[in-house]
Amino acid sequence: MKIAIVKTNGTVELTTMGEGLQDIYNTIGNGCDMFQQLPIGDGLLLVDEEAKIKAEIPPDNAMATEFCDLMDVGLDPSDRICGNMVLVGTRGSELSDIPTALLDAIKKFAGPERVTGSH
Repeated sequence: MKIAIVKTNGTVELTTMGEGLQDIYNTIGNGCDMFQQLPIGDGLLLVDEEAKIKAEIPPDNAMATEFCDLMDVGLDPSDRICGNMVLVGTRGSELSDIPTALLDAIKKFAGPERVTGSH
């Protein structure tokens, strides 16, 4: 499955991983509990919201937070994304490759100098 990982270091990694949620959990944490449908294609974002209540909070992810604001996902103005955020697609109830429109949007938002990897 082709995905984009918006990392806490301000970069976006384009990569491929297995079809299941376990690979995503391994990337963002086992507390993956924010699944937000995005208004572009059949895009979905996944983050570990439970990370904020753990003893060791991952770093803020400013790029992910700003992208969520741009996508109007309904974050409270005082809220922020912590840790990595994964962007994928959906096909019915199954996860799938990140939609081209969403991929183009995150690449444009990040800028070519902050995008690594390829699909």
